[in-house]
Amino acid sequence: MASYEDNEVRYSYRLIRIYELDAREIIEEQVLCLMPFVPLMRYGEELVESADSLLYESHLSRRDRADMLTAMTIFSGLVSEKLPQMLVSKRRDIMIESAAYDIIKQEGRQEGRQEGKTEEAREGILDTLEARFEVVPESIARGLRGIEELGVLKALRRSSVKVGTLDEFKELLRKAKE
Repeated sequence: MASYEDNEVRYSYRLIRIYELDAREIIEEQVLCLMPFVPLMRYGEELVESADSLLYESHLSRRDRADMLTAMTIFSGLVSEKLPQMLVSKRRDIMIESAAYDIIKQEGRQEGRQEGKTEEAREGILDTLEARFEVVPESIARGLRGIEELGVLKALRRSSVKVGTLDEFKELLRKAKE
């Protein structure tokens, strides 16, 4: 037993190593609050589907089941590539109600918007160079695809309007990649 104490609170706790627990016992005793951790336990990979069914069919509120199934899916990704895919394909209907799912979805949207802005900046550079110099070498397009930082691409877009030759732009592109 270990303990924690400060000016306002004192409590004792016992550290439990999830990976030392036997998933068979958790399934047998139907300890719902531990079901999300089953993939991380001994024999857990073999029993994920049982844990999934017990949670999905449990008396818990739909939101709690959604959160727990989503957590189990995330934890299963630490031990297998196939388990999360299986769980999502099987329980997507309820997982989409999870707060964690909402956060992941919002993060994905934000990343998508960022990728869209980055791609738009690349296209803007190529369009400008094409308008000014007619043919843009593949090496420039390839070089631009290697840059992910939006600020760098915006600076290159401004430069694409000002450079006198494609060679000047190639030099700016080379420096930007350093």
